[in-house]
Amino acid sequence: KQNYYKSVTAKATTSWKSTEAKYAVDNLANTNWGADNNSWNTNQKPQELILDLGDVRNISNVTWINHHYMATPTKYSLLTSIDQSTWTKVKEITDGPRRDGGEVVSEIIPTVQVKYVKLSINETYGAAGYPPGIDEYVPVAEF
Repeated sequence: KQNYYKSVTAKATTSWKSTEAKYAVDNLANTNWGADNNSWNTNQKPQELILDLGDVRNISNVTWINHHYMATPTKYSLLTSIDQSTWTKVKEITDGPRRDGGEVVSEIIPTVQVKYVKLSINETYGAAGYPPGIDEYVPVAEF
């Protein structure tokens, strides 16, 4: 697990104040990534959180820790890429459930070789006023 946190980096479409993308991959329970509230409320969607795994790896599962029940992603896609220019959608959720803050969400995907993993979010449980928030974001891979 420590190798994961040493090699992965994150970026996002937008971030709200002190909730930058890097906080979704820092192994700390008291930090998180949160999309910019103004962008979310003016319908600048999807909001995306993209991980660079450092090297090409086989993954078969993408896991994250939900930040707050109102910020639960409920309509989202998981996409993967080797080069960050061609993306393949590996999972789409169109009506996901409300999740508690701190709840672990694990999405099984077909095993694929990737360097980049994108969580592309179009809706949250709380809708307007509640942009997505992710405490930790971890594709299950060998590191």
